[in-house]
Amino acid sequence: MTFAITSLASDTWTADDAARWAQAGVYLRGALLCTEAAAAVLTPLPAETQWSSEGLRALHEALLDFRERAASVLSALRQRVHECETEVPA
Repeated sequence: MTFAITSLASDTWTADDAARWAQAGVYLRGALLCTEAAAAVLTPLPAETQWSSEGLRALHEALLDFRERAASVLSALRQRVHECETEVPA
């Protein structure tokens, strides 16, 4: 689902714009919670998967990569949630 805000100046927002902004915030916070849960699951896995097998070493490296990418997504989502919460239309 996508939302389009017709104007960026908060003093010209319509009620529909404000409702879309609020709904986008709800979706962003939901995405943030899901991503935080996934990142929490990924965090201990690399330490728990330090094996000597080549195939398992590749899995270990993939888990490290997934954890780093999840952290990047979390950072972006946190920024968007912060923007949504601090830039509420008047």
